[in-house]
Order: sequence, then structure tokens, then C-alpha cells
Amino acid sequence: MNIISLTRIAIVLLISLSIFFVFTTTASAHIPYFSSAENSSLNRPFEIKDIQISKVIYQKLKEEQVSSWIKFEAREGEILNLEIGLPKITQLFSYRPEIILYRAPYVLTNDISKDNLEPILYISTSDITSVKEFHEPFTKTNSWILYETSTVLPNSGSYFIESLNVNSTSGKLWIAIGKEEKFGAKEIADLPFSIKKVREFHKEDLIPGNIEIEEDTQINEFEKSYVLSIALVIIVFLGFRHPAIVLGSDNLVSRVKSRFMIWRI
Repeated sequence: MNIISLTRIAIVLLISLSIFFVFTTTASAHIPYFSSAENSSLNRPFEIKDIQISKVIYQKLKEEQVSSWIKFEAREGEILNLEIGLPKITQLFSYRPEIILYRAPYVLTNDISKDNLEPILYISTSDITSVKEFHEPFTKTNSWILYETSTVLPNSGSYFIESLNVNSTSGKLWIAIGKEEKFGAKEIADLPFSIKKVREFHKEDLIPGNIEIEEDTQINEFEKSYVLSIALVIIVFLGFRHPAIVLGSDNLVSRVKSRFMIWRI
């Protein structure tokens, strides 16, 4: 590995460690995820776990990709907190997708269609003229929030969310799910890469050819695994607790300072 790659790894490591300490001392944004073209099929949805954990799924819709699908499992009576937004892009000011929540009334096979699903919530944004602006300070991006809702899910089982292009125009949107702020080592390690992708997603060009980071794949994977390993070591060594319940001397940053004091002595 050459000196440039090592330098990049060092930079990524420093950024990740900085982000790690920020996340342990402040409440922060949703965990970012990115759907892909294959998620335009009901049989290949973007699958998420634990709808109470805050997360945001960024989606792109095109003329040839009019739908994007999300799937999750839930319990009867569980609350689905849902927020729908658009990147604050001039070309998207009038963009209005439809969102449909379905439940699967029985155990599904590998090959399913909409006929197998029961719609339980239909959200049309076409009549929305007033939007709420939202600035996400961590990624330094701006959005328009179109709709917010909380829905009690009627049954235990599989659920699907379809984002639908109404007029077959190209557009971008995000769907935020959950309110509980909880971040694992992998999410923290991935943040430098995810933040760049979030910013790419919010650029003025309507549909970029690819929002993936254009880097050498092997180096990219090495950097991510390297950062993840370091993050895991830190978590094991110092302990990781949610900032909302960590006070005073139990705070992770306080622990770090204490460790440094011991080493200096």
C-alpha cells in the first residue's frame, strides 16, 4: 500500500474518531441509508430493521423506475413514525410523490405482486403547497418536509412502503422512520462515506448518474474495515452508552480524558 493510501486511511480514521466522539456527546440525525435501482421491484425491496430506531432512506425515482420499495417487520400495535421530504433543490420544488403503506395479510412467497398486499395508508402529496424547511446541521444539507404522520400498525407481520412517481417525472425524496437515536459501531464507522453521499444527493443536479463515492473499491473497503476495527476497539475499551442516559463522569469523553491523565502520569 502506498503512502497516499496510508494518508487517506489516517484522514478517514481521524474523521471517524471525531464523529464518534460527537455522536457520544450529542443527539444527532437519522442513520442514513440509500436505496438502489434494484429496490424498484416489490420482490427486491430495501429491508430495514427495528422501525423505532431513527433512520432515513434516500430514494431516486425516474421515468423507467417509477417505484421504490421498503420492507420491514413489525408487531401488532407498534407505532410507525413516518416523515417524507425532498432535498431542497430548485427543480424539486413542485415534485410531489405518493407514498403507500401496505401490510402482507399472510406469509409471502418469493414471488409476490401488489395483489398480495393490503394498502392501509395512502399519502398523496399532490395538494401540498406549503412545505417546512429543514436544515440538517451534521451533514449541512437542506430539505423540504412534505408530510409527517404516526400510524398504529394493525397486525404483526411484514409491511411494505412504496414511493411512487405520479407523473413519471424524475425526482428524489427521502423517507425518515423512527425516533429513537441509537447508533452502532458500523454506522459510526460508515459516517464519513455516508455524509458525502448525503451531500451528493442534495446537489442541484436532479438525478446524478451515481451517488456512490467514486473511489477504488479495494481501498474503500479497506478503509471502512480499518475504521470499523478501530471504532470497535474504542467501544470495547471505553464502553459505549447512549448520550441521553450518560451523565457526568460516566460520559465517554470524560472517560477518555481520564485515560489520558492516567497514561500521562
